[in-house]
Amino acid sequence: MPRVDPTEFESLSLEAFQLVQGFVLHDVWLVELEGSASCTVQDLRSLITPEGFRSLNPAVRILFFIRSALGRIFRLDSVSIDGPARSVVEKVPARLADASLVPPGTPEGPFQTLYALPTEAAYQALNATVHAILIVALTESVSGHRFFWATYLKPVGRITSLYMRVIDPFRRVIVYPGLESWLKRAWLTRSRL
Repeated sequence: MPRVDPTEFESLSLEAFQLVQGFVLHDVWLVELEGSASCTVQDLRSLITPEGFRSLNPAVRILFFIRSALGRIFRLDSVSIDGPARSVVEKVPARLADASLVPPGTPEGPFQTLYALPTEAAYQALNATVHAILIVALTESVSGHRFFWATYLKPVGRITSLYMRVIDPFRRVIVYPGLESWLKRAWLTRSRL
């Protein structure tokens, strides 16, 4: 996934921007999805299946396995999402919560859904390393759709900056390029059906 200029992302009119006060934009990534098929965030979420995970680049799967194992060993994921992060769920305006296709607070793997609309969604993760809000957004383009993926961070302690310095090279060189190629393949296969 190529990183994009944050101003391009921040110029979008997204509901999520009202939820990230106190968080810092860490990075924004973009995947160009070709094809004229209609596309929603839920369409993309439906591609995430056990079969889809198995089709990811082996290096990406290995890194996910290592992170999961280290998380269990060192209790990196031990902070309850019902703690301080609860306030982010409570910041979701009632009209947005009512419009959400997934109830705010619903677990999504290591994340908790803040809201999910057809063309945008926000999720949060809180653990012993970081409090993050992930925002995904879809816009139309000449060749199909543009899928933005932005990460906002709030430190949970001194470990946050060290943790991000350690994982960022892996995210940028292995994980995100692997996710991009997988998503493009999966989307092309789906849009041909």
